[in-house]
Parts: sequence; C-alpha cells; structure tokens
Amino acid sequence: MRLDKAAAVWTMADDNRDRARHLMIRPTLWFRQRQLRAKSPRTRLRAVQILRSLADPALIELLAGALNDSDSEVRREAASALGDLKDDGALHALIGAVRDPVEPVQEAAIQALERQGEMAAVGPLVSALLHGTPTIQWRAAHALKVLQWRPRTEAEEIQSLVAMGEIERTLVFGAAAVNAVAAVLKTGSYEKRVAAVNVLGEINEPTVIKPLQDALRDPDALVRTAVAYALARVGGPQVVPGLIHALKDNDRNVRVAVAVALGKLSDARAVEPLILLLKDKEWEVRAAALESLGRLGDARAFKPVAERLDDKDQEVRQYAVDAVAQVGDESIIEKLVLTMVDGHSGVRQAAARALPRLDPYWDRSERVQRLLPTLQTAARNKDSAVQFAASNLLKRLSGRSSSEGTLALARSEVERKRHTIVTILQDLLRDRDAEVRLAAVESIARLELTACVDAVKAAAEDADGWVKAAAQQTFNALAKLPRACAQERG
Repeated sequence: MRLDKAAAVWTMADDNRDRARHLMIRPTLWFRQRQLRAKSPRTRLRAVQILRSLADPALIELLAGALNDSDSEVRREAASALGDLKDDGALHALIGAVRDPVEPVQEAAIQALERQGEMAAVGPLVSALLHGTPTIQWRAAHALKVLQWRPRTEAEEIQSLVAMGEIERTLVFGAAAVNAVAAVLKTGSYEKRVAAVNVLGEINEPTVIKPLQDALRDPDALVRTAVAYALARVGGPQVVPGLIHALKDNDRNVRVAVAVALGKLSDARAVEPLILLLKDKEWEVRAAALESLGRLGDARAFKPVAERLDDKDQEVRQYAVDAVAQVGDESIIEKLVLTMVDGHSGVRQAAARALPRLDPYWDRSERVQRLLPTLQTAARNKDSAVQFAASNLLKRLSGRSSSEGTLALARSEVERKRHTIVTILQDLLRDRDAEVRLAAVESIARLELTACVDAVKAAAEDADGWVKAAAQQTFNALAKLPRACAQERG
C-alpha cells in the first residue's frame, strides 16, 4: 500500500514538472511564433535557432512551418533542427524538404534524415541520388549507405558508385554506365573527370565519342591529355577530326598526347597536320609528331622528316632517324651514314638500326665510299665519342684493322694532351710568382718536354736565383735528349 502511494506521488510530481515546463515554454513559443512572422529574415532565422536549442517535440509544427519560409537560410536551419527531433512529423517534413529548390536546403534535409536513421526516408533519398546535382547525389549516397541500403536496379547501383567517387567500378556495366559517367565530365572534380575519361575510353561503344570529344575543351590540360589517349583507344574514323583540331592546343603535353593518338589511329588525314607540327617550338611535340609519322609511313612525310635529322635537339634527331627509315628510301643513306658520327649515342644507334632497313649492303655503296674524307675529319673531332664512332666506321668502310684504328685514335689523344701540357707549363714559366715558375721548370724536367727547351733557355736568365739555377740545369738535360723520344714520353 505504501509503495502504491509513493508511486502515485512520484507520478504526480512528474506530471507537475512536465506541466510546469510546458507552462514555461508556452510564452516562449508565442513569442517565437511572432518572430517567425517578422519581416526580417535575420529575426526569423534567430527564432528558428532558439527553437532548435529547446529541442522539444512540441516545436515540430513551428519548425516544419519554417520549411516554407521565403528565405533559404531559414529553411536550411529549420531542416537541420528537425533532424534532432525523432518524430513522424519531423520525418515527413524533412522528406518534403528534400525536394526544396535550393541545394543547401536539400543538403540539410538529407543530413537530417541520415541522423534520424528511418528507412521511410529511403525512397526520397534514392530519388535524390538519381536526379539531384552531384553534391546532392553524394549526400544521398552517403545517407543511404548509413541506412545500409542496397541498390535494387542497375541504374541505382551505377549512380551510387558514381556519386561515391568509385567511377572505375562502373566499367563492368559497359554501355549502361555511359550517361552517368559522362555527366561527371561536366560537373565533377579534376580527379573524377580524369577517372570518367579513362572509363569511357575503355567502353567500346560509339556513344562515348561525343562526350569525350566535348571533353577536349575541358579547362584542365591533364583532362584533355587523358581524353586524347582515351579517343585513341576507342578508335574509328569519326574521332580523327576532333583530334586534328586539338593539335593546336596551347598546352605542350596535350599536343604530345594528340600527336601520339593520331599515329595509333593510322588515318592518312593526320599526315599533313602532323607535318606542320614538326616546326613546333617544343622538342617533345616534334618528337611525338615524328614517331607518329613513322607509324603512318606516308611518303609525303619523307622530306620534312629528313630535315629533322639536323634538329638542334638530340632526342628529336633520334626520332627523326627512326621515322625516316619508315617513310624514306635509299636516297637518304648518305645522310644516315653521317648521322652515325652524331654527338649523341642514341642518334648513332638509331642510324645503325635504320641503314640495314633501307639497304642491307649500304656499306658497299660507292656513294658511301665518297664520304670517307668527311669521316676522316670526324675522326679528329674534339669529342672522343665522335672520334671513336668515326674510327670504327672508317674501319668498316675502308677495311683498316681494328688495332690500326685503335692505335691511331690513341696516338691522336696523346698528342692532344701533350700539346695542352706544354702550353700550360710554358705559360707558368712567365708567372709573377717565383715559386710557380720554379715548379714549372721542375715539371718540365720530370716530363722531359723538349718542346719547352726554348722557354726553359729563356728562364735561365730569370731574376730569381733558384729559378735561374733550375732552368739552366733543365736546359742542359733537355738538350741531350732526342726530340722524338721526348715527345713520346710527353
């Protein structure tokens, strides 16, 4: 009995507290209702914020009414506030707010529905996923994931993957994914646009061509570069005109990608535009054009490609050699022979590959034999690599033994170094510092450089006694040496 009385007392106490609370809120509600009808949007927004802070289900009707406010910021705040109140009235109001014409209000409503966690929100969220802006689609996909929703149709699954940024996974759907993926090219971030381009490039469907060609005008050069390679994978004569136009792109990497793409497509319409690209200011672009012209193998490119054998850039010369072997004829053999003594090893190796393709017996040609004087001059080049290449080529063309060629090259190098040493030491004999002059005399004596004998004789009259004595002694020693022997030692 006592327990029943106690329970009754506690119940009355709770009722009294609730009644007191509502009595306290009621004046507040009346005042906020008036504020919600105020002309100032700031006043109405402040009223919603205060109502939100009360977090009372009795406020749902007022907050739901605020979803019809003329100011989008008031509607956004009301939607966010309703997300804190788990009630059927709040849920229905938020479902309606998902269709608000203003994106931030839609976002707030979707986030509020996500917090409520009610499965009744799935239908409106799926609709937002399929028909909303990219931002709304992402919000809807995230909310649906929280609700552990599973797509029921192929379209829902594709759009969900696209919205969540998992664009590469849509490739398994093939042509069905084209529209959803192509839409990313208009509104997605740079990373998503590149991913979309790559996916479309792997889908072997004619429907991908138009969105990809439109993307050749993308503001980001890296996206345009990806598009060029994607169009090359798609292929077909209809992609060529757009790529040819893109050869005028102001970005170097895009021009390179487009030139490479045109070479892979094997369309004769690209020959003349690629020839014009051989005069591009960027060496990478000229090299790409040469590579593609070689692939195309069109005789129209022979002369302009051959001119690039004298390009200032060594990489371009190398590509030119490879290309001329594909588009040229035997008339270019002499030029390629001279290219075999180019200062760059890659160019020389390319020429060695190219010559047998044009004529297996090129080294027996009378025209090539007439190049021997020019090659002999190259064998005296200051670049040792060129000397070596020229010496080997002379050996091949004239039949000189390997040892003869090597010995001649070695002697030439020794003579050059000896002459350099003599010149330096003779200059040091006239240095202002007596210690430097003395060191020069001693070096000449050790090296037995008879070519310095006249300079040492003059140093025997040096004002410094130590230099004078050393020079006199060195002069006497050099005078006794045979000149040829001394030169060999130098």
